[in-house]
Amino acid sequence: MVEAEHKRLRGCRADTLDGYLRALGLLVLADRAGVAVRSSWNESGVLELHLPKSERSLFAALAETDIDRLLPEVRTPWRGKEGRGSSFAELRNNASDEALAWFDACAVPLLQRQADRSDKRNNPLLGQGGGFGRSELQAAYEDARELLEKASTRRTVLATALEDLLAGREPAKETVKQLSVRSKVLGAYQSGRATGPGATRADGDPSGQQAWTNAWDLVLVVAGTRCFTGSLSRRPAPGAALQTTFPLLVRSRAIGLDTGNAYSLREEDDNAYELLAPLWSAAARTDVVVHRLRTLRVRVASGAPARDALEAAVAQAATAAGAAGFDRLERFALFAPSDPRYRFALHRGRLTARSSEVAIAAGRDLLAPRRRMEAAAGDRPPEGVRRARSAFDEALARNEPATTTLLALTRYEHALAQSLDESRRERLRLAWLDRRWDALAGRQREAGWRIGRGLAWAFQVPLHANRSAGWLRGPLLGQRFDGAWRLDPSGRAVDVIASATPLDALVREAIAEGRRLHDVVAAPAPVLLGDIVALLSGADDREVVSATLGAARLDGVVPSNRTQPGEDAITRADIGRWGIDRFTAVVMLAAQSESAGEPAGQLLARRLDLASFALARDRAQLLRTAMASLWRRALPVAAVAPTGSLPARPEALALALLLTIDPRVVHALQDRVAPPTTERGGQSRDERQ
Repeated sequence: MVEAEHKRLRGCRADTLDGYLRALGLLVLADRAGVAVRSSWNESGVLELHLPKSERSLFAALAETDIDRLLPEVRTPWRGKEGRGSSFAELRNNASDEALAWFDACAVPLLQRQADRSDKRNNPLLGQGGGFGRSELQAAYEDARELLEKASTRRTVLATALEDLLAGREPAKETVKQLSVRSKVLGAYQSGRATGPGATRADGDPSGQQAWTNAWDLVLVVAGTRCFTGSLSRRPAPGAALQTTFPLLVRSRAIGLDTGNAYSLREEDDNAYELLAPLWSAAARTDVVVHRLRTLRVRVASGAPARDALEAAVAQAATAAGAAGFDRLERFALFAPSDPRYRFALHRGRLTARSSEVAIAAGRDLLAPRRRMEAAAGDRPPEGVRRARSAFDEALARNEPATTTLLALTRYEHALAQSLDESRRERLRLAWLDRRWDALAGRQREAGWRIGRGLAWAFQVPLHANRSAGWLRGPLLGQRFDGAWRLDPSGRAVDVIASATPLDALVREAIAEGRRLHDVVAAPAPVLLGDIVALLSGADDREVVSATLGAARLDGVVPSNRTQPGEDAITRADIGRWGIDRFTAVVMLAAQSESAGEPAGQLLARRLDLASFALARDRAQLLRTAMASLWRRALPVAAVAPTGSLPARPEALALALLLTIDPRVVHALQDRVAPPTTERGGQSRDERQ
């Protein structure tokens, strides 16, 4: 077995684009020199090499390799006089196989060219098809290649200079003089080093870069860019868009960023792109890595390439890029300042593979509707729409829990409803979210979700063709149904969540909507008694309201909540120990069905009355209404004082009276309201317990 040597190259770091491209270029050149290299990236984003031990070092091997074999020529005839009169497609078709990779890294031919437009699409990674303004990559590369060829007789100097560069060490002054190219062409890749909190445009602008470039650095970076070729074949079929897209390059979007970096959070423009630079933790051969880089496209659930950084973030979290072996994607935004011919790179963090079920569901159900919503909003949406869209995008990009994502979606839809004209609202198809989203939200095991879900689905409104919706979807989310769900500007979702007393506002909206309904179906999602106890004792009101809005957004019939362990064995003593007095038990029991066949409309009307009296703090009327219901059921009820105070949070009690309690808990409530019985020894059951 061949003993391996491990090298950690601190000059090949993935926190700057030039460091990343330098690392790829090293792998490509090592492969050309015939050195068997396996590579990986550590957790700090530093390249690690796994080499077979030999007397000759990797650096010496590169320095001794024939320059024509190690560094093939780079030509960009389309940028000079040489290519005048020929289309880019013609130049590409006549290029040698060796030159083809460079052509395809610089640009791809437009197979269906429009009049008065360029005949190629440039790779943002390589500026305007192989140059940045007057800085020509071809000229700089030729200068660097010539310097290295002249220094080939001093192989030790070449090897030492290369080793210093890759190790992140300062080279000797003599080496700098011998191996420096007077070119700023790498400025676009070297920027972004000072982009922390408080950074300004000057910190990333390439004009601040040194005019002298290490010849080794230039040829390594150029070799690294050749890994990102836009065409997968020499003769792409007409209309084959996927065959002529640059791998891992998407439209930039300011999502999932450190909020302390104001420069990174600036408004995007149409000329901003992001390179998603893959890292891999398992050691891999160079030929495998290069092939995957050239062929990989980050795809959404439909199979289409990700259009922007947000879709890429969702796709990465959903698939974990497992098939490609890349577990991390470094984000490098390629900005164009005032002059679009120049670009500079800005490191924007990392996308880490997580295989999230929420991301899978978002990729399947939310990305296409998001595109439709963005198109409906237009190029200059109002501030409220921009803020709501940004919050929704952040929830998707950061792979937030299902409840957070659902709430962000409802607020974005509501903001659109307030801003769009009638024709655009009518044309916009809303996302269809089935019961799988309920399962995702329920896995968080949050009491707030179960309470909100229980309220949103306590009753259903029939639609058509055996379809129904939760009774609160229309008024709370600003939506209406006329064969399909549409945005309705009369909704009040934002008012509820932004209210100073959100729980009170939610209950009042529910009561008002219930009074307007004439045809409802009781299809309850039973709530656990422990959750109601948490609600009465001070649960997070905004969490409950948010969960209600999210649950109301779900389509189709939502299944019942599962009973938590122990809920089916609750006793009279448990009810008292949890702080539910006889008065609260009476009114809660009255809010449940009087019989299995009780009409849904009758049950809803009684719950609305009970909740209204609770909000009005009318203890006497609340008790009379509740006692009348229990007497109709012929339930024995102990005397309860009609005077006294309501629980400290009447709005929480009102909401609890709109919910359906798990049937296995109802018997404990019945036991709690029953008159005490005297047992042997003259002690009542209440006294004994």
